[in-house]
Amino acid sequence: MPARSARNSPSAPRLNFSDKNVQRNFNVPSFAKKVEEKQEINSPLTLIGQVENKYIVAQSGEGVFFFDQHALHERQRFEMFWDEYKKKKTQIQKLLTPQIFTFTEEEISLLHENRNEIVQLGFAISFPVDDQVGISEVPSSFAEKDLEQVIQNIMQYFSENQIGENVGDKLMRKLLEYKACRGSVMFGDPMKPIEMQKLLDDFETTQWRNLCPHGRPNHWFIPFGELDGKFHR
Repeated sequence: MPARSARNSPSAPRLNFSDKNVQRNFNVPSFAKKVEEKQEINSPLTLIGQVENKYIVAQSGEGVFFFDQHALHERQRFEMFWDEYKKKKTQIQKLLTPQIFTFTEEEISLLHENRNEIVQLGFAISFPVDDQVGISEVPSSFAEKDLEQVIQNIMQYFSENQIGENVGDKLMRKLLEYKACRGSVMFGDPMKPIEMQKLLDDFETTQWRNLCPHGRPNHWFIPFGELDGKFHR
């Protein structure tokens, strides 16, 4: 199989691996619940509709929810992938044909230096010649993904982060965040009522409801009492 050159491949969006790039403070309107507070749901969510193909509006017995449809779906997908990873942490899949990629000398050196950590994730990695890397086994979570992009993301992680304890879990989290983002409904996509209701149903069982994996809020909640107060009721 001919080697594929990473240097000639189309540029892909970069991931923000550094914690300093994740904003934790948001300008939340005074009439909305703070996103840091975990919102309890004591009654089923009823779909109201979609706004500008970006936001899903629903109500419960306590108030009105405004959801960022992409951030909500991204959170739910990430939790599903993370649970699968923790349950099947040692499961790997052998590729029918090993894939060979060509990288720069600096990139190959980076992969060499962190080979043990990459192997611990479930990748079988080799270096057939000086400027090439071969992959013959991958974690089951990435069996169907763009493997060259996954390797690029791994190199980016090692180039931007100091390696300490639990590097496997930290790196896998970043890879799964990217995977969750790429497959989620987009901000601006029209959605059918049944699709929106599915997100609402899943929201009720989402473990960490407030933020997307990158740290942005995925919803605002306005209690009926506060909404009534805006109209002096």
